[in-house]
Amino acid sequence: MKIFITLCLLFTSIYANAMSFYTVNLPPFSLVSDQQISGPFKDVASEACRIAGLKCEFKSAPWKRIMSGIKDGHYEACFVVGKNKSRSDWMYFTTEIAETEYGFFYHTNSKRPVESKSALSGKTVIVHDKSNTHKQLLKLQQKIPSLKISVHNDINTAIKMFAKGRFGDSTLLYGNRDIIQAMYKEIGLDNVKYTFKDKPITYRFGLSKKSVKLNEFNRFDMVLRKMKASGQIKKIFASYELRAAKN
Repeated sequence: MKIFITLCLLFTSIYANAMSFYTVNLPPFSLVSDQQISGPFKDVASEACRIAGLKCEFKSAPWKRIMSGIKDGHYEACFVVGKNKSRSDWMYFTTEIAETEYGFFYHTNSKRPVESKSALSGKTVIVHDKSNTHKQLLKLQQKIPSLKISVHNDINTAIKMFAKGRFGDSTLLYGNRDIIQAMYKEIGLDNVKYTFKDKPITYRFGLSKKSVKLNEFNRFDMVLRKMKASGQIKKIFASYELRAAKN
């Protein structure tokens, strides 16, 4: 306990000024309304900052600008982040915070919903272009060459069109289960259903390697690990009916 308190005091002395966390509107994990940030990731970061005696600010910006800011060192921290190799050169990844999954959705007009990967042969699947979901679907296509991928830059519009049946009854939608379900709930549509999981994934906080020193990152990450071990993060996520990552 003494070591933990000492680390928190050191962290506070290093960051006399506020550390800024940047995010986008990504329900249900992060919500932005009139520049006000809320959601489980904001709650976890706020509690971690309180424990560490650290002053933190929360701001929103377009995702490309956030990634550029973290890479160039203009921004210090961000959420909600998936860990991948292309970001590891310029971003520190904290311990896993949220647990979710990638999977497939079908339109309720479909006479025979696809329920397994073996039934994906010859099917067309909609996915967000240049995203982690797109990369994962390309890997799956290597195993199922007849799988057709329909990429969309504006995934929000594509999701609405999918619900309206514009792509045909046999077309599927691929993405994050919790995010897509939250999007349909927000727009009041219930004719798109989740059918099966493809891959479990986790989300984290990301900190800039240019503007945050390694020992500073390690101290922040230690606070998060303590919170996870004590069940604090699980309790926060449960209040949003979401799953926290396991220890």
